[in-house]
Amino acid sequence: MSTRRTDGYTPISPQESPEKRKDDKPPSILPPEVDSDEGILTSVSAIDGQSSDGVGTMKTFILKGETHTLGNLLTNQILRYPEVKFCGYSIPHPAEEEMHLRIQTKRGSGFDASVMLKKGLEGVISMCDHLEDEFNQQLTEMGYENCDPDADVTARA
Repeated sequence: MSTRRTDGYTPISPQESPEKRKDDKPPSILPPEVDSDEGILTSVSAIDGQSSDGVGTMKTFILKGETHTLGNLLTNQILRYPEVKFCGYSIPHPAEEEMHLRIQTKRGSGFDASVMLKKGLEGVISMCDHLEDEFNQQLTEMGYENCDPDADVTARA
């Protein structure tokens, strides 16, 4: 028997859980012409929470080859948006090179969790661009304006 909680989470017993067939695969948000082996985003959870207007309010994204570096950056960036209720990540096992990023938007916000992931990635890119601009400006002010950004910094003179 399940117990109803006020925070929107309802725990269920294994007997109440829908059975999962072996041939069930989580849907992908990648376009059909993009092979998932080529991209970083491998899948989205098969269990999406949707609001009454059909917006996917909860999704878990599995990103391969990523670790705490991107997980922490994305989580902090996405949590800045008022439409987001929850965002967190986990690394299932240190030997697995994948990160699970869970995003839940507020009901009635009209924003899909996939949109918030894209917005978060764009925010991180913008932050990195700003950091690079500030760094280059400081180099110029310190008299290093003739530095070649593509120079081999490991080579000894």
